[in-house]
Amino acid sequence: MPVTGQMFIAGTPAAGGGATFSGIDAATGTALAPEFRTATPAQVGQALVAADRAAESFGASSPMARMAS
Repeated sequence: MPVTGQMFIAGTPAAGGGATFSGIDAATGTALAPEFRTATPAQVGQALVAADRAAESFGASSPMARMAS
């Protein structure tokens, strides 16, 4: 999977709407591409709702079923 700078909310790619940041190469200290954006408060809320909806069925599933997803 290529690094795109996007996050996933409920399995759907989403561009963050907050501040930008970059990963840093530990060996050289240089910024890595692409830039990422932090989530907005609304995006965090969407992710929390999605996680809450998924928690019960995920918890009831077997470890094998979780690995297949």
